[in-house]
Amino acid sequence: MSRIRASQVVFSNSWLVVASNDVEGYTEPYYTIRTDDYVTVYAVTPDDQLLLVEQFRPALRTRSLELPSGHVEAGEMPAEAAARELLEETGYAAESMCLLGALAPDSGRTETTLWAFAATGLTRQSRREQQTLEEEIKLRLEPLASVPQLVKDGHLKHALDLAVLFLAHATLQRGGDR
Repeated sequence: MSRIRASQVVFSNSWLVVASNDVEGYTEPYYTIRTDDYVTVYAVTPDDQLLLVEQFRPALRTRSLELPSGHVEAGEMPAEAAARELLEETGYAAESMCLLGALAPDSGRTETTLWAFAATGLTRQSRREQQTLEEEIKLRLEPLASVPQLVKDGHLKHALDLAVLFLAHATLQRGGDR
């Protein structure tokens, strides 16, 4: 059975850490990337509207339609990060966050965890109460029933969001918590 004999950081900045790993049975170093863990939130309003955000993604060089998400900050629990990101990006607060699962975004290259949550008890915060929305992020509410078509048409294509949508579908029952 393979194991890591040694690991050395070869690059580091505020966004990521690249490590060179000496893995038993490998003839060359095996490189991995570490970033902060992050969260993605599945949030559906009482009238079955899925909260989505549209924002520019430099890696794609275009705007992307996605579930609300963001990094877990130092000293923050994943559920706290999910609640914070939901409020910052959508202006909605959640009564609670239900953990759907902890995913490995790319098990071959990253040492990062994606924490998937379902937000329950959503309430829209007044402009005065909510934190300032990031200017480049636009809130979009889409009927939950339209999600399969959004995926089919390529409007929802972030692979990790699709995994969270699958987890929500597999975990949550119609008429129950969403």
